[in-house]
Amino acid sequence: MNDFSFAMLPGIEAEEMMWLQELTKSYSAENKQRFLAVYQGRRKDPQTILICSLIGFLGVAGVQRFLVDQIAMGIVY
Repeated sequence: MNDFSFAMLPGIEAEEMMWLQELTKSYSAENKQRFLAVYQGRRKDPQTILICSLIGFLGVAGVQRFLVDQIAMGIVY
């Protein structure tokens, strides 16, 4: 598995890709593949989070926390 596998993630930016490459540089190819599968499944679209944060200013505060599975913080907001 090469470092270009991270480039296939939808909407990934250069800074995030460099961070992932640095994080996984000591991983074996099999571990990188597992990491990529888990990371891709848990990764949220940054634009969706931004839109929900903006909605929080106009209406329901903390709605973005529910999207990132931080239910308690969403209720606190």
